[in-house]
Amino acid sequence: MNERILIVDDTPANIQMLMAILKKEGYQLSAATNGRQALEVIEKVAPDLVLMDVMMPDMDGYEACERIKASTRWRDLLSLAMWIWDFWSTTPGASSRHDCWSHARVFLRRTKLRRLGSRE
Repeated sequence: MNERILIVDDTPANIQMLMAILKKEGYQLSAATNGRQALEVIEKVAPDLVLMDVMMPDMDGYEACERIKASTRWRDLLSLAMWIWDFWSTTPGASSRHDCWSHARVFLRRTKLRRLGSRE
């Protein structure tokens, strides 16, 4: 698998846990601890997907998303997601973090299929 995912969170344990899960799935991974750092990493590694926390010091996820979408180079960055734990806490039926990851996996597979279809 060549897809690269950037994980952005100011809590190292969250980054480590997601990296452990995603590494088993075969994704290439990068991490940042705030929105400002995420913008720098995006320029360096050109991820396919960004999983970003909302509340972070220095630059929060909302501002980082606004800057990414305002950039002519990155506005089409594939599926900028706003953090799985927010999804978990607000989505009916998502009873655990494992359920959240299951939803994220479906999202990633659909995204990959769309991308493969657009290359034909």
